[in-house]
Amino acid sequence: ESAFVYLRLGMPEEAARVFRQLFADNTLDRLYARFGSELGGGGHAALLVEWVDAYLQEDTFKENKGKLEPVATYIRAVAALAPTSRECAQRYRRLARYCLEACDTQNALEFYRSASKLAPDRYRPYIDQALAYFAVENKDAGIAIVEEAEKALPQSLDLMLGIARLFLTDAPEVYRDPVRAAKAAESAIEVSQGLNPSAHELHAGALLRQNLYNQALQSINKALELEKTEAREKLHQDI
Repeated sequence: ESAFVYLRLGMPEEAARVFRQLFADNTLDRLYARFGSELGGGGHAALLVEWVDAYLQEDTFKENKGKLEPVATYIRAVAALAPTSRECAQRYRRLARYCLEACDTQNALEFYRSASKLAPDRYRPYIDQALAYFAVENKDAGIAIVEEAEKALPQSLDLMLGIARLFLTDAPEVYRDPVRAAKAAESAIEVSQGLNPSAHELHAGALLRQNLYNQALQSINKALELEKTEAREKLHQDI
């Protein structure tokens, strides 16, 4: 309880110190039992978010998978009160990354799926899920997630750029696909009305992988032209 008092007083470092002691003493279950019934009381959800952040910032977190589930329990409790919370989605993604580093793909996928549900308008959890499936050599599931994202966010420039990068550079080499990358880059060009330099750069990269040099050169030149225009506009604004 003293940790929550510190949080209310704006003393997160002291709260983190108390939480560290709680983790060491394995009293997380009792802490949750104490405050879990009061989650509906308004401010407790915010306090739990601060508690989760204090723990996630600990260097020892990644080294101790055994304490993953109690933290996930807290995030789920907060998410139940704020089911569209992007902040909770970001914390799920952070947990998922830790799971991947610990070679715990099953939990990573669960957390990525939870992040997608909490922030369905955000593209990144979809890309993360695809990468996680590729990491365990499940190509079909990874492709299915990408296709699901395309249906859910058909006008998302960030998603199209993310898919292009996924199949061009980010996926394990065996799953890279310049044809899919080029298609996603073309969608990004269309969504941005041809005004996004990164879309043209990715398009050029995908075409180069297919030995389509003349078309790639056109895309490179377009990207350079847009970047010069952006630089000139920025210069005028600064002046």
